[in-house]
Amino acid sequence: MKLDLVTGRGMSERQLEARKRMRDVRTMVKALCCREGALVTLMPFYMAFGMQLDKIKRQELDLQSAAMEAEVYRAMWVARGLSTRILEAIRTELFDIPSPVP
Repeated sequence: MKLDLVTGRGMSERQLEARKRMRDVRTMVKALCCREGALVTLMPFYMAFGMQLDKIKRQELDLQSAAMEAEVYRAMWVARGLSTRILEAIRTELFDIPSPVP
């Protein structure tokens, strides 16, 4: 059976849920980036960070472990030229992950 990527026919319920979750994360991150004045050319990278944080949230880690995991990703994206302020806003406002405690 040919997979219809537009309508989702032929996709399992799990695949449809993952697709919806990814769309929702991308929409939220894009709105935050627009509000914060991020360059349009960098938005795919902010969205990738958002997807990484979504994965952390789905793992249901305790807050400190989630914060440490998110910090690793934040540092990686800052090293690649993204704004610390925007990355931290994505982390705290969209995913409710706190800053790690030293």
